[in-house]
Parts: sequence; structure tokens; C-alpha cells
Amino acid sequence: MALVAVAAAMNVSLPITAGAVISGAYFGDKLSPLSDTTNMAALAAGAELYQSIRNMLYTSVPAFLFACLGFYIAGLDLNVVNSIQLDTIQVMKKALNSLFWLNPLLILPTLLVFIGAIKKWDTIIVLIASSFFALAICAIFQPFTMMDLVQASINGFNTNMISNFSDVAMNESTTKNINILLNRGGMYSMVSPIVVMLCAFMFASALDVSGGLNVLLGRLVQKLKTVTSTLLATMFTSSLLVACTGNAVISFFLVKNIYDPCFKNKKLHMVNMSRSMESGATLLEGLFPWTISGMFMAKTLGVATLDYAPWVLFNLSCLVMAVFFAILARWSNFGTRYEEPISAEQVPVLRG
Repeated sequence: MALVAVAAAMNVSLPITAGAVISGAYFGDKLSPLSDTTNMAALAAGAELYQSIRNMLYTSVPAFLFACLGFYIAGLDLNVVNSIQLDTIQVMKKALNSLFWLNPLLILPTLLVFIGAIKKWDTIIVLIASSFFALAICAIFQPFTMMDLVQASINGFNTNMISNFSDVAMNESTTKNINILLNRGGMYSMVSPIVVMLCAFMFASALDVSGGLNVLLGRLVQKLKTVTSTLLATMFTSSLLVACTGNAVISFFLVKNIYDPCFKNKKLHMVNMSRSMESGATLLEGLFPWTISGMFMAKTLGVATLDYAPWVLFNLSCLVMAVFFAILARWSNFGTRYEEPISAEQVPVLRG
């Protein structure tokens, strides 16, 4: 959100900026053992988490490079460097320095998360510990009371909590940008996504219990004779389910129930399923306006989902790379992992 506020001050295209922010966030999300979707995709598929992450490098790294190139080309046409815009950024930086005591110790909660990821500590414990650590640091270094911290955790932060906010010399535009940047967060801000998630669970349960989904996709599953068709069908079904249910995590378990026999018959390792589900569901979830991720991103960044969707270059490139590796599986093992043991003579038969 901070980068979007800076882009607004510099008159940079907000959809492009939002696309870049989301692309970077998803790249980190796919390679993080603390990511909820990365954990749930591996869990649903029955794959080991770190094996799943390593397998996603095949699609994530090239997609990230393509996204960087795309944003570099898009940035060549943006005339943003002038003295007025740079002065605006300097004014915002000066205002933030006046409102808060910014020092290197504030990065410690983030370092705790990185250390937890490297050490493979329990995800929930790391996230809770980093949150309380951040609150403790805020209480020590920033001019806020414990009541302010509790209210910020529940209702979100508000600049009214800053006692000297009105004393800091800011023009109307800077005040507006600072409010947009800071006034957010809190548990109540997640009420709408939680309600949508509950509705999605009820809809998914109806599909599962009624057996309607299995009837609809039953004939498709019977026609999956090759590795390529299996991987492509898994991605397509994941996208369809996330569009219907509005939640990627729910689609993971439904896809697992549908395609598990296909993967076992073709001796495909389950890291292929987790990557296919991530490519078809997680990476596209934020591009649908009615999904939890789509609503959250649009509300947080202040950019409509359909406006930033064409600029989420990492997500789109990652999907293309996943399709590429699915097709490549007809001729090569590169990027596609099989269960062990499997003989060289079996691979052509499995590919069809």
C-alpha cells in the first residue's frame, strides 16, 4: 500500500503499480513456507512442503523474470521524474519521520519471520510471535498507549492516535496521502472476506456432498489418458472452482478428490498436483472481483480488480509457464516429477 501511495503522489499509473505490487507479493508467497496457500496446496495434494516449493521454482523463477522485463518496458513510457513529484515524496518522508521514530530495530519482527522460514519453525507460532513482537516494539519506541495498540489490532490504525499529528506541518494533499497510507488494518477489516469464505465453504460442501461436481467432471477424468492432459485439466478445474467458490484453499481439496486416481495411475509425484493447483487457483484468485483475495487487494490498494488484472504479470506469466511444462511433459521429464521408482521404459507409456 505504501508503494501505491507513493505512485499516486508521483502520478504513476495506479493499475500498473498495483499489478507490480501484487506480482511481487505472489512471487514471495509461492516461495514462502509461511504462506497459507502454499502450505494448504501441499497439504491437500499430500506433498512435502519444501519439495512442493522447490518444484514451483520451475514456473516461478522464469515468470518473475518475465514480469520484471514487462514492468521495465512499461516504465519506459512513464514520465514521472520531475522536481514537483520528487518534492512531494520528500514531504511525505519528512512527515513520516516527524510522526514516528523510524530506526533499524523496527525490522526485527520481519527478521523473525525470515528466520522462522529458514529454520522451518511452526508457521502459526512464527506469525503470532512476530505480531506480538511488533506490538512490543511499537509500545517501546512509538508514542502510543497500550489502549491504542489494542484498538489498532482490533479496529485498525488511525492517525487520530498520533498526538502530534495536527502539529506536523503538512499541506492538504500530504495529509490525505498519509491518511490513506496509515488508516487501515485490524481484525474487523477481515470481516467481509471471512463472510465470503464461509459462503464459499457452504457452496463447496454442497458440491461435494451432492456429488454434482463429480458427475460434471466424471467424463472429463475418464478421458485423461496422458500426463499433459492430466496437468492441464487439474489447472483448468482449479481455476473453475476458485471462480465458483471464491476461495483457492477450498478448491485444493476438491481437486485432490477428483484427480488423485489420475496422478497415481500415471505415477506422477504429488508436487505436480500442488503446483498445478497453485497455478490454476491461487495465482488467479486475485483476478476475480468476487473472490476473497480480489476484494482484499482492491480494498487495500484502492484499485479495482479488473483495472489491475492485466498488469499482474507474474501471475499470468506463471500460468503460461505451468501450461508450457505440462505440454513439455510429452517429450521430457524436465519440470515434471514422477514417483520413485519408475523405469525409463514406463515414461513413454505414461505420457501416452
